[in-house]
Amino acid sequence: TVRTSTTATPKKQNHPSLPISIMGRRNDKRQRDEPAESDNPNLPRPKRMRTNTGDNAPRTSTWASAKRENAAFEAYYKGVGLPAVEAEWDEFYASLTRNLPTTFRVNPVFHLRPMIVQRLKDHFVPVIARNYAAQQQIIQQRLAEIEAEKAQAALAPPSETPDVPVPAEGEGSSSSSSSSSSGDSAAVAPSATTTSFNPRTLSDDLLADWEFFEPPQALSWFPEEDAAWTFFASRGTLKKDSNLKEFHEFIKSCNDVGALTRQEAVSMIPPLFMDVKADHAVLDLCAAPGSKTTQLLEAMHLDAGVGNLPSGVVIANEIDDKRCYMLTHQANRLSSPSYICTNHPAQFFPNVYLPHHPEDNPKGEKPFLFDRVLADVPCSGDGTLRKNFDLWGKWSINLGLGLHKVQVQVAFRGLQLLKAGGRMVYSTCSFNPVEDEAVVAELLRRCRGTVEVVDVSSLYPTLRRTPGVSTWRVQDKTGKWCDSFDQFTQKGKALPSSLFPPSPEEAQWMHLERAMRFLPHHHNTGGFFVCVLHKTAEIPKRDDADPESLPLASEASHPSDASEISGDAEASICPTSSSSSSSSSSVVEGEKEKEADGWYKTFNRP
Repeated sequence: TVRTSTTATPKKQNHPSLPISIMGRRNDKRQRDEPAESDNPNLPRPKRMRTNTGDNAPRTSTWASAKRENAAFEAYYKGVGLPAVEAEWDEFYASLTRNLPTTFRVNPVFHLRPMIVQRLKDHFVPVIARNYAAQQQIIQQRLAEIEAEKAQAALAPPSETPDVPVPAEGEGSSSSSSSSSSGDSAAVAPSATTTSFNPRTLSDDLLADWEFFEPPQALSWFPEEDAAWTFFASRGTLKKDSNLKEFHEFIKSCNDVGALTRQEAVSMIPPLFMDVKADHAVLDLCAAPGSKTTQLLEAMHLDAGVGNLPSGVVIANEIDDKRCYMLTHQANRLSSPSYICTNHPAQFFPNVYLPHHPEDNPKGEKPFLFDRVLADVPCSGDGTLRKNFDLWGKWSINLGLGLHKVQVQVAFRGLQLLKAGGRMVYSTCSFNPVEDEAVVAELLRRCRGTVEVVDVSSLYPTLRRTPGVSTWRVQDKTGKWCDSFDQFTQKGKALPSSLFPPSPEEAQWMHLERAMRFLPHHHNTGGFFVCVLHKTAEIPKRDDADPESLPLASEASHPSDASEISGDAEASICPTSSSSSSSSSSVVEGEKEKEADGWYKTFNRP
């Protein structure tokens, strides 16, 4: 039943002390802006004029058209001491300012893999190449028009700068431009068998990609034939360009079913050097978003053979619970039973005990160790400038300085969890030696001869790389360059000694030249640093009574090492940095303290 009342409801009045509703505020503004209406109902109501203010203002720039330059970045990498970067600076910097091509990897154990590769080679490669060849003259003419418009706009006074509209997708070009190219387009019109292709529907940003056109092609350096592919268009171009819609839908549908994985080309390199087998226990310490994890799973299933399940396991760890869901979503596409996801800070990954192996561990006191460990640590990310354009305005030297300590902690924990005879790959998407060679050198110092850098220069000979460096310069937050720790004398602005290059004696046995740096202009990719480490024996525990025992992570080898570097940078990029670098936590007492290994003593964490 509905209870009704005959009493008229009084009109709700706005109380002067109460806020007006959003709708009421909007109506009040509309009434103020609109002219008074006439009493004559036959007259049309005057239209509201659209003003170019607030949300109605036209967009003057886009995310992709942001300035791709950073004076601090240029000054740093011209003076930090990377010979390959300095010798090839023009090519190196020009490649960073261009869009990153789209790359993807075909699942080698997917049952329809031959059909997918055949579709790529027999359909999309010739069709896209034929369309571009047919319309190349129009594309070049449009690119010339854009350059002329930019030159004219630069010469015109600010008040007289012409407004050059960008054709919307699906709309034709202006009459003048269409008439000037009507003859050319008719002469080179594509055949009826090709898909529709209209370069004039592309914006300036999308046309910039067409200037470096290449049809889809397999990566020549990838070990498996036709397993990894690259396409000249960036991810944004592939998504927005209606001429590539069929190809984009094909990639999306194959990605959803696990037939292929969209992954940056240099991101495929670290798993290649891990040499994963079907019976290996693999730990991916910083796994999200999951492209490397899926590559490790595929390698494990490929080694097991068709129709067999691997006996090993891949444990993918991620600190962020939200990114764990994304990681699991990526791995679930493969439907592999060999996958486990964990949610821990990588530098505090716990020991795992398996008491059901009495032959190896009769009392269940030995922790479980891994055959392979991937430590793709958090970094400043300047190797991703081609796809993360907003990093151009955010990059500073403080990013690398603030993350150095966390990187050492994560990588050292990975070595502790590695079996003797196992292999760990340390990698970053940064060019900075403070995040690369400096971390590797500090790991070698702490392991005291139980870990060595592996020479993998003979593997994948077509993959171009530059060797690691043993000398570099360190720049503090004030911009001062230091070649060694002894030159750093600023008070209150401490830098840890592990940031600086090793001594000549240390450099002889560290062999940092065996590390690899991948530059963007070598294979039209992003930037990456990879170092392969081999553990020859168990890492000796620190002996407090031994005066020659090397200092560990949180201990200062110099009085100035005890202070923090850049807390803001650590907190913004790695949420665990504040807890991991704390030196005030209590140490476990009693029997636990006696049984604690060097890891717990290192970071003062129970």
